[in-house]
Amino acid sequence: MSKRLLILGGSSWKSAIKKYAEEHDIVLIGAGYDANAPYYDICQKKYLIDSTDAEAVRKVVSDERIDGIYPGGSEPVIAAAIDLLHRQTVGKLTE
Repeated sequence: MSKRLLILGGSSWKSAIKKYAEEHDIVLIGAGYDANAPYYDICQKKYLIDSTDAEAVRKVVSDERIDGIYPGGSEPVIAAAIDLLHRQTVGKLTE
């Protein structure tokens, strides 16, 4: 079964991301607020959400059974991804 990677940015790296995904059978899911973001070109599925909203990102992660997140280079998006991952990890550690 293919791994699923959520892309939250990184338009300048889209060709490298696409190449890596193709070499490793990774499905790319894009999310963000800009419907014309260049990284959407390489994604098999797209979500128009605020990628700085950890809860909105969490819903996509859950709905799409995401295996990993690539937050791109935006500090607010990176902070939201860290917040989401921290909450999910802490929850799993206390279960």
